Amino acid sequence: MNKGLTLIETVIALSIFMIITLSVSHMISFTSSQLERIHTQSEMLESARIAIDVLSLYTKSADSVEIKADAQNNLHSIKLMYGSELHQFSYNSALSSNDPKYHRLDFGGNELASNIASIKLYLNGTILTVFVATDNKLNEKVEIEPITLTVKIKMNNKVIYKSI
Repeated sequence: MNKGLTLIETVIALSIFMIITLSVSHMISFTSSQLERIHTQSEMLESARIAIDVLSLYTKSADSVEIKADAQNNLHSIKLMYGSELHQFSYNSALSSNDPKYHRLDFGGNELASNIASIKLYLNGTILTVFVATDNKLNEKVEIEPITLTVKIKMNNKVIYKSI
């Protein structure tokens, strides 16, 4: 009596092993792509929240606010006066060699938030409504819906809205 495996038993064992290996490999790949997607989404949300939070904080506390936007209410710049001190936000559509659609919000010449697709401002009486939409330029491999955050700011200061 032989104590070995037949060719059929070996082929069946290898087939089962390959199926299990491919299943585990697929699960690891799927989990990895989902983690990458979640990380990218988290970065986009963080960028939009920073833009909203800082814009809200500084525009509410300024003595006067001058907003420059185009005809579609897209932000170009915000000048904030605190007594005689001037601070400025600027929204740039900076061309970079890696990504020509790279957008960022700068404050005082420093990058505050990136991958911002648009910042729209609407002034209705003393209420300034800010819409910040993100753009998925952090990771081209991951398909993510853009994120839009909105905040309404009660303005207690002088606001000048200039259309350029």
